[in-house]
Amino acid sequence: MKIGRIQRRAVTGERLSGAAPARLAMDVLGGLGLSVGERRLPLESKKGRAMLAFLALDGRGAATRERLTTLFWPDASEDRAGGSFRQALNDIDRALAACGCAALERLPGAIQLDCGMIDLDLDAMLAAIGRGAVPAQLEKAGSCAERLLDGYETMPADFQEWMEGQRRVTHERLLRALEVGYEGEGLPTAARRRLAEAALRMDPLHEAACRTVMRLAAEAGEYGPALKAYEALYEAMGVDLDMEPSEATQALVARIKQGQVEAVSLRGVAAAPSTVAAAPSAAGGRPTIAVLPFRLLGGTALASHLGDGLVADIVCQLSGLRELRVISHGSTAGLREAGDDPRGIGRALGARYVVRGMVRASSEGLRLTTELADAESGIVVNARAQDGPATPSFVEQDRIVAQIVNALAPHVQGAELRRIRGRRPESLDAYEKTLLVRQLLQAQDEGGFEQARGLLDAALAEDPDYGEAYALAADWHGLRLAQSLAGDRVVALAEAERLGRAALARDPDNLRALVRLGHRRMLHHRDYEGALGLFGRALTAAPHSAQAWLWSSHTYSYMGEAEEAVRRAEMALALSPQDAEAHFFLGALCLGHYVLGDYEGARFWGVRSMALSTPSPTYRPFLLAALGALGDAAQARPLVAAIAAARPRFGAVALGRRMPFRDQGMNVRITEHMMAAGLPA
Repeated sequence: MKIGRIQRRAVTGERLSGAAPARLAMDVLGGLGLSVGERRLPLESKKGRAMLAFLALDGRGAATRERLTTLFWPDASEDRAGGSFRQALNDIDRALAACGCAALERLPGAIQLDCGMIDLDLDAMLAAIGRGAVPAQLEKAGSCAERLLDGYETMPADFQEWMEGQRRVTHERLLRALEVGYEGEGLPTAARRRLAEAALRMDPLHEAACRTVMRLAAEAGEYGPALKAYEALYEAMGVDLDMEPSEATQALVARIKQGQVEAVSLRGVAAAPSTVAAAPSAAGGRPTIAVLPFRLLGGTALASHLGDGLVADIVCQLSGLRELRVISHGSTAGLREAGDDPRGIGRALGARYVVRGMVRASSEGLRLTTELADAESGIVVNARAQDGPATPSFVEQDRIVAQIVNALAPHVQGAELRRIRGRRPESLDAYEKTLLVRQLLQAQDEGGFEQARGLLDAALAEDPDYGEAYALAADWHGLRLAQSLAGDRVVALAEAERLGRAALARDPDNLRALVRLGHRRMLHHRDYEGALGLFGRALTAAPHSAQAWLWSSHTYSYMGEAEEAVRRAEMALALSPQDAEAHFFLGALCLGHYVLGDYEGARFWGVRSMALSTPSPTYRPFLLAALGALGDAAQARPLVAAIAAARPRFGAVALGRRMPFRDQGMNVRITEHMMAAGLPA
């Protein structure tokens, strides 16, 4: 009996007749509470309740049956998992029907939650913060986000990993809402101070929030609380980071002690001589980067919030990168009139790199110029310009910011490699060792693999909780598998899986671990839905990650969903058009167009990929097959020779059989096309 659908018809009738539809209230902070009106939702199934929370929080929408069965019944057979899923779904339908709520809809192969009919406590908290109120959950020290779905830690491992990622995302959302509130001028001073105090309770190391509390308290004549806030910050930074507050914060406390509250300002502090020892990041460890307010120029008037929005978005996206520490937008907002010397700014903020930008407006549109400077030498590491419309939409602004961030990260990495060049490996810290490992793995030669293994062992011994080192160690095994260098493929694959999970256990949002674990799950286990779940997590954590879009494109190609595969590969290329590993982006387009049946398109992108200085051999078979389909034997000959030299034991049949296509007909098709191009069977 399809109770849920019958009840939905009744509720729809009420909606058409003017009655308000019953709404599902969901409290996810501090446990999981579900109610409709004054009535508790009669749903006892813990997995059913967790499923509703997952739908409400993970992308706010639909989830496939495969995704949910993998998440909640990972160890069950397909039949048993399907039966358990249907039972849980029936339990949810009955509970919602009993309360007259039609928030859930069954779709072919998926279910969908109408989030317009959900009242989520997290949304209410964010709305309250926007009004200048501090919700009760933020009145205590610590982060209430750590208690999201409290009590659900006994669920399967993949759900726990997802839950930990959601806790981190929730923490960042709440903290960012507090920052927007206390940084703005639209709220009363008392409200801004309360919001800053709440941010400081969530993150005792938040210097910008502390400075706001200090300044507003001092302006109100409350010097004791102002100095007490500084002392707490000083102690916390000493214990957790073994460093002192920045020069900007120390300059503020000095002025407060001297009674110069009226003169307190961050302007010009970067040009002042440094009296504080440089932060540890100046010597080693992950580099710290500061993004300064953008200058607005041009004959056409520009709203100041445009530049501020770009900076805030750049900071937000950079914060998702594990190889950088990013100084908060609030800490740099006062440096709008700072001097042009990046060395002084670096000393003031404890930053190794400084990003500056300029927006020029004309009747034709905007030109955005950004430059990355080394704060130790003052040398500009990279500069770039890009054009945009005069009034960019949010989507266009996201694209611009994503291109900036995807370009900044590799240039910082290159500068860091130059900084440590020539130093003995034993003198490098864990982060610096991983930099060298990335470079060695990109080369993909056997000698480099052995050197990388030694560096990884040393990095993990030095910092056993460094998630990025575990993710790179998983990559080490994965790449040896791809290059046929692994002695025992089963053991190597198991190690790659174990290390990838170890990375996520230490850092649930680690993009490298999520993306590569997802790709290996598709490639070696043919678990397409499981792979898409991991890619979904990566894109939730970093929606503008070119790598997540790129590698998920491969999975869609092998699933036979070629249009989506091409869209994702094009998205990756748009986000990082000058990527150092562009051959992967172009190769993914070659693969997608081949599966689509667009052999001319596959040839175009495949030839471009092979023309680059370090092409990946992965895409040779797809270009070869496209050439075979087009009857272009002449252009195919060099590829046939290259494939035969690289894999002399593999002919067209063996290569075609190894392709991880969901539809076996594709394996036959590519085999026939490679043979037509001249590759022996």
